Amino acid sequence: MANDRFNISPRRDQPTATIADGQTVSGAVELGGMMLIGFVTDAGLNSTTMTFQASADGVTYAAVNLQFGALSYTVAASKYIKVNPTDFLGIRYLKFVGGTAETGATVITLDLSE
Repeated sequence: MANDRFNISPRRDQPTATIADGQTVSGAVELGGMMLIGFVTDAGLNSTTMTFQASADGVTYAAVNLQFGALSYTVAASKYIKVNPTDFLGIRYLKFVGGTAETGATVITLDLSE
């Protein structure tokens, strides 16, 4: 018999970001105070690298950089990409930036956790 007071599973959410046909930058996703722990690319993804833009107000975006340059991940179609959540701490609004223009809309599913 389950006891709810021992349920310590964190809340999870899977919002999506879409990179439109012919574009490289997705629409914005509000992280809502949750941590990005990974993302899933769809079968139509053309890009092989993914960088990011962040915003505090949802209006003005800038590239996400670490100490030695742009935060970048190698990506491929239909993959789960695990990320370092600390690289995204404090980001309120996030956009994905593909390395090449997409041929057809591409949906990226974020994996968020408390």
